[in-house]
Amino acid sequence: MDPAPATPQATVPNVVGLAYADAASRLAAQGFSVARTEEVSAKAAGTVLRANPGAGALARRGSQVTVTVAKADDTMTVVPKIRDLYVRDARAAVRAAGLALEPMYNGAGYDEGGTYSYCRVWEFTPAEGARVKKGTVIDITRVFGCG
Repeated sequence: MDPAPATPQATVPNVVGLAYADAASRLAAQGFSVARTEEVSAKAAGTVLRANPGAGALARRGSQVTVTVAKADDTMTVVPKIRDLYVRDARAAVRAAGLALEPMYNGAGYDEGGTYSYCRVWEFTPAEGARVKKGTVIDITRVFGCG
C-alpha cells in the first residue's frame, strides 16, 4: 500500500497592516482558510494586527490562519467642534457624541429659548478632537454674545 501523499505546504504571507478583506484574499490564494478575531486598537477598524501562524511560517495548505483585526473602542468618542455654537446647539452636538454638558449649561436660562441659550461657546475642556470616554462632562469655561 502506498503512503498517502503529503499535503503540500505554503509560506504564510505577511498580512499585518492590510485591510481584512485583502489579507483574507492573500491567505486564500496561498490555500489557507482564515479565522478572524477582533480586539480594540488605535489602528483603523478592520486593519490586521497580527496573524497566527505569522508571516514566513510554513503551514499545510488548507490549514487555518487566524488573523486578529482592529476594532473601534465603543466606550470612547471624540469631543465635537462646539466653539462658536449657541449653547443650545452645543448641547445637542455633545449629546450626539455620547458626552454630557456641564450641569450649569443644562439649567434654567440655558434651555431652548432661555435667556442664555443664545450665548455662543468660546472655550471648553476637554479640547475639540480629544478622544474621551463616553459620558465625559464637557466643561464650558467661557461664552460670548449673550443677549
